[in-house]
Amino acid sequence: MDGTDLLIDPVPSTVSNLSVLSTPSVFLRRKLARPTSTSPVFYPVVKIALLALLAGSFLVGSVSEAAGAEPPEQKNMIVGLANDPPFTWQRPDGSWTGISVDLWQSIAETLHFKYQYRATTLAGRIDGLTQHWLDAAIGPITITSEREERCDFTHAYFIADLGVAVPGTATVFDPVSTVFRSPVFRAIVKLLAGLIVAISLIALIVWLCERKINSSQFGGEGKFLRGFGSALWWSAVTLAGVGYGDIVPKGFIGRLWAIVWMLTSLVLVSTFTATMASILTAAQLSNSSDIQHLDDLRRVRVGTLPASTSADYLEVNHIKYANYPDLRTLLNALAKGEVDAAVYDKPILIYEIQNDAALHLKVLSLRFGQQLYGFTLPEGSPLREPINRVLLAKIHDPSWKALIDSYLGSDYRP
Repeated sequence: MDGTDLLIDPVPSTVSNLSVLSTPSVFLRRKLARPTSTSPVFYPVVKIALLALLAGSFLVGSVSEAAGAEPPEQKNMIVGLANDPPFTWQRPDGSWTGISVDLWQSIAETLHFKYQYRATTLAGRIDGLTQHWLDAAIGPITITSEREERCDFTHAYFIADLGVAVPGTATVFDPVSTVFRSPVFRAIVKLLAGLIVAISLIALIVWLCERKINSSQFGGEGKFLRGFGSALWWSAVTLAGVGYGDIVPKGFIGRLWAIVWMLTSLVLVSTFTATMASILTAAQLSNSSDIQHLDDLRRVRVGTLPASTSADYLEVNHIKYANYPDLRTLLNALAKGEVDAAVYDKPILIYEIQNDAALHLKVLSLRFGQQLYGFTLPEGSPLREPINRVLLAKIHDPSWKALIDSYLGSDYRP
């Protein structure tokens, strides 16, 4: 008998043999245990074949289960952003656009992300990531070490400087309007108004003293305006030190007031001259058009937004500044002369001023406080690497430069 007996075996006639047939595993073991002299390697081959058969059955079952299971549905990402033109802003119809929004949407389309936007503030974007109610944050978010401690950043996609906006002239009437709005003009008006009040008061006193005893010069032929006008003329020429002598007080009290006014005029003229010199000197020193360096900001009134990188920069460099709640309020304050310079992200200043010519402002060509913008993710986010790979490809594509030019103009250079 050889190994083929395992394939064709006579039907057993005893009960014991029937029980063996009813138990295939026992039957196989007995058959395998039979010694053969013709095929010594046959039994190990059969064992390997049986093991392979069992493994194949298991793999087929696993593949069938995997094929029948449905992939888990990806949840919508919550992406935080705020109105920061030209990087992010909301249209009237509720949709969002901007440099950062367009770049994010292109990356999300490539990576097949599902997402929805949630409007918040700069602080809200960082808090939302640390508190896990945001999955990502986009916009002109500067990469800083303090923020990196709380969340993760992608590679930088935009390089920006801090900028300085100052009043500018756009029409032939702007120089006149600028003078009228300036603090120097207001100070001079207040000084002149004080002199006019003093001249008028002395003129009224002298007219009351001289209108009867010196009616030919101060009486005005019984008319108040003519008499008071003569007294006003005398008071003005006396203050100026001219003293024509065509009109003079003749009464004792009138001359006594005249002496007091002459002495007071010396003090007033000297004070007026010194004050005017101080005002003009201060105006020259604080002329915003003379801002050429960082140190020049220390001698002008500066405004910026709180909790911003521009505010941090001013604090580190010990430059005093006033806080304004938003950029629009800051630029309006600059246009009204409440501050001499507005410090904020340069591309944002350029975009706002280019799109609102009524402000009559300009951005100086200073370069300082360079900063990098990146997308922000929760700390340890697995999306960072795939986003970085796609982001690097996008910003090295020629369409990225065209996108920036469409918002900031071809003249803008970081």
